[in-house]
Amino acid sequence: MTRSRPNGTFNRMTSYPNDPQILAAGGIVVDPIPRTGESGAVPRPSDRVVVVHRPKHADWSLPKGKSDAGETLQQTALREVLEETGLRCRIIREIAENNYQYRANHGEIKSKRVHYFLMEPVGGTMIADGGEVDRVEWMEISQAMQILTYDGDKRVLAGFAERASTGGPTGAGTGAPTGE
Repeated sequence: MTRSRPNGTFNRMTSYPNDPQILAAGGIVVDPIPRTGESGAVPRPSDRVVVVHRPKHADWSLPKGKSDAGETLQQTALREVLEETGLRCRIIREIAENNYQYRANHGEIKSKRVHYFLMEPVGGTMIADGGEVDRVEWMEISQAMQILTYDGDKRVLAGFAERASTGGPTGAGTGAPTGE
């Protein structure tokens, strides 16, 4: 069951005996530190995002992972971002959902739904865990769009960047253009 709270966040728990879809959550973690661009203008903090590299899959992605039983999507997103990046974050708002299918190691087709939350770091130290993730990096959105492996991650990030560049409801920054 999905219940939307008054502020628009979702509180979906993850125990679904009749729902074979895998639930996951993660974040678009934006850089909270304004920086001066080449033109001298101060870009929005959301010009840089965190991406992770997973050696087992030889891929670059946004930080995300599967929900544990009983977790809300927000709890999953915060835990996965912390585990994969070392950053403790604050959720600004839910920003996107990506549904896709993939082939598991044993050949079975699985369905997955990933909820993405816009986040900003509030603590921690950015570091790869050395297991599942071997690299964690801040990247300009345009660079992240080039390096991300999966089209779904690219669509999520492109949607965020589009809303940010038009002053749309990203929940972050001042509404000024991103300067991409």
